[in-house]
Amino acid sequence: MSPNLANSCKALLFDFEGTLVDFQWNIDEAVEDLLGALAALGFDHGVFSKYDYATLFNRAMEESKLLGLPSEVVLEKIGEVYDRFDMDAAKRWTPKDNAKYVLEDLVKKGIFTGLVTNAGRKAISMLLERFDFKRLMDVVITRNDVSRLKPQGESILKAIHALKVNKREALFVGDSVTDIKAAQDAGVDVAVVLGGESNRRDVEKYKPKFILYSLSEILKLI
Repeated sequence: MSPNLANSCKALLFDFEGTLVDFQWNIDEAVEDLLGALAALGFDHGVFSKYDYATLFNRAMEESKLLGLPSEVVLEKIGEVYDRFDMDAAKRWTPKDNAKYVLEDLVKKGIFTGLVTNAGRKAISMLLERFDFKRLMDVVITRNDVSRLKPQGESILKAIHALKVNKREALFVGDSVTDIKAAQDAGVDVAVVLGGESNRRDVEKYKPKFILYSLSEILKLI
């Protein structure tokens, strides 16, 4: 743990699924459905077969330019598929036992809090209200607010810009290799809470600044 984090940290940005709530998204089925939807638009299935759901989104947006497809058409098709899987997961998402307590404690300490997620605005807006998280977030960045998803750092940088803090004053908290890559791409320190999408062995390969066993350990860093 960094001895200077308590003095330097002004903003904590959180991933959603696997971090603040349990992991429920059906990734494999969502990827398969999206591959079919992209094939119907004229994309080559083989170009995308090795990508996860987030990188698949980013690659589809890049390839759409080569095919001469309007980006809004591709975004709409991806949104239809991913929104459906968001809403399916939303039926089962439950907050981590200490998530609300952690957010409330950070707010009391005067630290900015934000949500940075690859999930879409439709499901996230509903769940933030349901779990009473909305009032505890200074900024919310969803899939609908960016042109590229994590593991690219665009969404994290957008949140930092909205909060008007320096990269060195922020910490991103996630549960996956995708989260680590996004934070590193954005130039922001990252903490990973075990028990979400990625296992410890995979997490350690990418050397996050902190590896935590529970979300509440965040409070020991501040």
